[in-house]
This record gives sequence, C-alpha cells and structure tokens, in this order.
Amino acid sequence: MRPLPAVLIITLCLASAAWANGYNSGNILSNDGFEKGDLSEAANNGMGRYPWFSANSGGNAIAATGKKTRSGAFSLEWSPIGWNVKDDGTAEDACTFIVAGCGEYTLVGADAIRLSGFINTSSLKSKFSAQVILANDTFSRWNVETILRGGVADWQAFNVTMPVRKEDKFIFAAFKILGTTGVGAEASAVHIDDLSLVYTGRTSKTETRTVEEVKEVPAVVKERPFFMGFTPFPWDTTPAAVNSTYKGIIANGDIICHHFDGGVPWPEALEDKPFSAQVRSNWKRRKDGTPENFKVFVAVTPLDMFRKGMALYHGEKENMPLPKSFKGKAFDDPDVMKAYLNYCRRAVEYFSPDYLAIGIEVNELVHNSAGKWPGFVRLYKYVYGELRRDHPQMPIFATFTLHNMLQENWSDIETQRKKVREFLTEVDLVGISFYPFMKTLGDPERPVEAFDWIRKFVGDKPIAITETGFPAEPTRLEDFNVTLPGSPQGQAKYIETLLSTACRERYRFVIAFLYRDYDALWEKIKVGMSGDWASAWRDCGLVDGEGTKRRAHEVWRRYLRAKYLRRQDKAGKTKR
Repeated sequence: MRPLPAVLIITLCLASAAWANGYNSGNILSNDGFEKGDLSEAANNGMGRYPWFSANSGGNAIAATGKKTRSGAFSLEWSPIGWNVKDDGTAEDACTFIVAGCGEYTLVGADAIRLSGFINTSSLKSKFSAQVILANDTFSRWNVETILRGGVADWQAFNVTMPVRKEDKFIFAAFKILGTTGVGAEASAVHIDDLSLVYTGRTSKTETRTVEEVKEVPAVVKERPFFMGFTPFPWDTTPAAVNSTYKGIIANGDIICHHFDGGVPWPEALEDKPFSAQVRSNWKRRKDGTPENFKVFVAVTPLDMFRKGMALYHGEKENMPLPKSFKGKAFDDPDVMKAYLNYCRRAVEYFSPDYLAIGIEVNELVHNSAGKWPGFVRLYKYVYGELRRDHPQMPIFATFTLHNMLQENWSDIETQRKKVREFLTEVDLVGISFYPFMKTLGDPERPVEAFDWIRKFVGDKPIAITETGFPAEPTRLEDFNVTLPGSPQGQAKYIETLLSTACRERYRFVIAFLYRDYDALWEKIKVGMSGDWASAWRDCGLVDGEGTKRRAHEVWRRYLRAKYLRRQDKAGKTKR
C-alpha cells in the first residue's frame, strides 16, 4: 500500500471588519463547526462548494458524520488514515490542512490567529498521536506544540495561537497523525468537532517566536546527521505533568531516551520471575508514550546512582536496599552476571531499542571505587558479548562523563583516562554525558575545546551525546558553597555550540536530559533529600518551570527542522 497525500483544504473568503477596541473577527469558518451536516464552506469562492476533500489515496477518507459528536448532530470523521507521499517521492505522516487567507485581517488590526476545537482519538490506536499546527505561508513562524494522545476516550480540547503579520498572505492550520509514515493507521479514525478559526488584535504576545527574533544563531541548517531527543523525566509527579512532558518531547525530537538509573530487579531477573508492579507500570508508560516512528535509546546500568558500587534494588520503589542474596556480591559474581544479562535481555525484548547502553557514566567508578573496576569490566564484557550475538546490528556501549574526564586537579585523572582508553575497544560507539557548567575546557557556554578534546581522545569512534544540559538560571548549592553559572543567553549559546559540533563531527544522536525545568518536582522532593545536590540540573530545561519556551528552545528547533540525512562514512557504508 502506498497512499497518496490526503489534503483537507478550506479557502476562506475574507470578511471586512471595522477596527474596534480589541479586534476579533469571530469564527471565519462558515460551516458552524460541521453542524451543516456536510463539508461545504459557503464563504469559499476559490474552491467551489465542496472545499473539504480527500485525494484518491486508498485511504484518508473524510466525511461529516453523526457517529461521534461533542455537540450538535455532526462532526468531521477522518478514516482510514494512510500516510502522505510528497511530490519528491518522500513519505511523511498523514496530515490535513486548512488554508486561510490573512491579508485583509491584518489590514484591519489582526495580530494573532487562534485555532480551537475538540478532537476525539478514542478510535485512533494509542501508538499514534495527533498534532495540531499553525504556520504562516513562508513557514518562518509556527506553533507545533499541541500533541494529543491517541486512544483517549474523552474529547480533548486544543487552543493554538500564533502571531500574524501584514506580510503573511495565508495561514496553514494542520492536523497531523504522528507515527503513520510508511505504516498508516488503517483501522483508526479521528473525529474533530466545534472547530473555530479566529483572528484577533491587540492581544498579548504568544510565546511562539520567529526565527529572526532569536539572536546569535547561525543560518538554518539544511541537513543534520544525528537524531535529537530527550528523556521523559517529568517536571512534576502529576499525570498532567507526565503527559505534557511526553507531548513536549514528541513535538521536539525524533529519538527518545529511556534512562534507567533507579536500580535493578536483581532476584527477579536472576530467577526469571515477573518484575514488580512498579517496574512493569513504568516500562508500560514509557513504551505507550513512545511514538512508533521515533528511534529508541535505552540506557541501563549495574552501577548505583553515585557510581561507587553495584546498583541497588528496583522493587516496588527505586533504589531500595539490596536483597540479602545480593549483598556483598562483586560485579563479576556469577549470580550478578546472570541476573544483569537477563535484565538487559528483557529490556531489549520489551523496548526494541535502536541503541543500547549497558553502563551509565562508568568512568566515575574508576575515581570512586577503583578496586571494583576490574570486576565491572568482566561483567560488561560478558553481557556485551552475549547481547552482541543476539543482536549483531544494534549498537551496544557504555557512557562516560566528559566533565569528569577533564578534572585536571584529580590525582587519579590519568589513571581514569587510561582505563577508559583501554575500555573503548569494548564499545560500538562512545556515549558522552556532559554538563559543562560542572567542568569543561574554556568557556562553559561554548565548550569547543572540550568537544575537540573528546574527539582526539576517542579517535575515529562514533560519538553520541547520551545526556546533557545547561542551566538557564544561576543555581545555588549550599552543600557545596557554590553557585553554578546559568542564563537564558548562556544556555542558548551552549545548545548552538553542541548541535553545530554534532553536525561537524557527525554524532549519532544528541539527548538533552530535560525538556522542562523541574521546579515543581523539586519543591516536593527536597525535604526528603540528603542535601541539595539534585537541584543542580533543575533549570536545564529548554522550557522553564512555568512552561515558557526559552531562547535555547528555538535554537534546538532550528536544527530539528533540518532534514535528517546520514551520508556514507569513510568505509563506504551508511552507519546508524
């Protein structure tokens, strides 16, 4: 099956309106939110009587229906859903468009447009998501942040706004089904009701900014050789916070990192028993929240959070005390090796990752507990070897903290570097954890020297940034009597330096650990924390604690909009 594009188009006639105190065009759609019972748009003169239409694509049929409505007798039904094939032959997610004239509205005072309504995704498979988009005709301004989950029983509201300017000729309003490229959603449907498109004037500015308003950013990048994404670390413990985190990372990436640093279910893995309800629900939530078209990076580790010894127990909670049967065991104990291999295999089977790290920030073990390093290396080699036989095409590796490999004042720094250099023969790529505000070479906001250092250190090994971030606000750590540097401008500079380096050095992927600051979460957990060390990363999100996008967010979006293209490497084969 190779469906052709399905395009829903409304060409809207322009109504004159007098400038008043606070301009409001009213709903410029003439179909009364589909309540006329057909798809005609009486105001449209350019497309004829029936401007809502579907191409003959073998799918993507649309109709006014009474099967499922929010109000009144009718809604719009889009089903079955295929995918789009553009004029150049490339495929993209299924999408529909509304094309609205703009010029006459801006002439009489409009400075913003609002698309609102309701969508029902109960008949859309949960692995898909519906994205609501506004963009101007030159695509120099847009709002793509509204992502609505598939498989939700109730009607979900959307309210998307964007500035408009006198030079805008048209506005595109789009509905896209994320995850349908190349696969479609034949047994799925979405319903849209109470649709409204309104021009307003003298309104407060939206947070969506034009690319011209973001300073100190290079020209738009046309191609990038790396994937971009986040971990789903939430900014609060509420379901709303968790859901909004997933919406943010789905709208702003093409890879997701499932980072597991809360212990290992040791006895269950050893005895091949079911994991605890907490582990299972955590895994299910992550898998359900991962779009089918995203690359998946899974990071697990046998090390504890402080990289001093063996990971604690993940039972009904994370980082519980080790069970008696595992207390005092070394990394290369037969039971530990068997349990950790089984745990990794189950993670691979469940998540089907494209990239797998089986050790997180492992170089810190050399510094913290050098005597345990040989046992860890034996464990790693054993698990790596078994998994490599099972999955010969999947990159398997460990990650290292670049900032702690630059600690020149550590007495054991050369030993650490020596051990890491020896260990590099055991990884398919080099995973880098880097927080330059902790330690770097040169300017923390533009750590070019640090990126050059790691490239020279690892030679021709491929590199991936497995977690990173830079604070947009100064952070005071009383326990260490230090204030970490941070500002919105500094964060934007770092993200730009990071991504331009990733282009130049052809990194495999870049993971920013946080999408949004976790101020709300910190207020809840700080009482039970032993110190304030965990607040060091609190303000590293590209979105602040109130949900406002920072300058770094637009820098990130510039690179994300570039076409992903992995050209052939030196060996003549395109690598993952």
